[in-house]
Amino acid sequence: MTAIQGGIELIKLEEGLSADMLESLDTVDRATCTAAGLCRQMLAYAGKGPMKPERFLLRNLIEELDSLLHVSAGKGLSLSFAFDPEEKPIFSDRGQLSQVLLNLLINASESIPVAGHGDIRIAVRYRHVQQIPAGHFVGTLLQPGDYTILSVEDNGIGMDADVLERIFDPFFTTKFTGRGLGLSAIVGILNTHGAALQVESRIGEGTSMHVWFPCCDASAPDESVSEPVSPHLFSGRVLLVDDDPDVLHVAGRMLKKLDLQVVAASGGQEAVDIFQRDPLFDCVLLDVTLPDMDGVACMKLLREVRPDIRVVMSSGYDADSVLDDSCQPAGFLTKPYTMDKLHDVVRRVVTGV
Repeated sequence: MTAIQGGIELIKLEEGLSADMLESLDTVDRATCTAAGLCRQMLAYAGKGPMKPERFLLRNLIEELDSLLHVSAGKGLSLSFAFDPEEKPIFSDRGQLSQVLLNLLINASESIPVAGHGDIRIAVRYRHVQQIPAGHFVGTLLQPGDYTILSVEDNGIGMDADVLERIFDPFFTTKFTGRGLGLSAIVGILNTHGAALQVESRIGEGTSMHVWFPCCDASAPDESVSEPVSPHLFSGRVLLVDDDPDVLHVAGRMLKKLDLQVVAASGGQEAVDIFQRDPLFDCVLLDVTLPDMDGVACMKLLREVRPDIRVVMSSGYDADSVLDDSCQPAGFLTKPYTMDKLHDVVRRVVTGV
């Protein structure tokens, strides 16, 4: 994923690209970011990564997932959207909410008979409530206040009262096969966000799932918006260590675009050998997982040669999942990383700014 995303960004830095080409690259870039986010979410769901909440509008997330939502809905189904212009931002983990939305959509699509015509509507609306309405709610106990509500509504077969009471049991299903998480797992995610799920359903009329998210206050940090990177901002010499040849090639080109000199190594021992012969590097960009020795062991050997060498470690996992207190690199990059993130971390490590 790092090679794909980095390659896209390198192409976009080339001069003379047509507007159509840039639009196509942006589409591929968004799809790659979505896939990377879902990969991170799978790691988080497996206990390999912490939740990373941020402030954003649900509408923006849904628009980013547009292509994936249409594919997940399946053929023969009509998918429509409705957005409240008064929508307020929430403070949540984008990857986990993407998973919630996709799985609610999959559940909705599988409730529609194969031979029938189905309609699914995804809506976002703002609501201020002084008293929580009656209904079938699970998840966090809601309090009066401001909420952004995500709704997934279908005209499928619907559920009777008995099924409605059991749909949140961990192993309960009305399907022979399924493509998504059970509703019990979805509720587990919502609990970590202080959110609740409201279910409305009637036999023969369909089902509506409403996810109530508390609106975030003005003090929550905004969505990060970074300016495009301008190359040649600083200079230095970097030892790049990664066993994936595509990552080694693309990351090397990205570093060179930042006016950095790059020496590449495809393994930990090779990196140590290079460093022992020539330790005059400003920074080492080191993959955590290497075939001959892990990145932590490699970093310790490098620091035996030069204790002050600044090392940035990189992994598909989050730092908390792969590093302990005994390993303190100067910086950390979670794969796949963008040119912006690479620039920010390496600049800080190399220049101290």
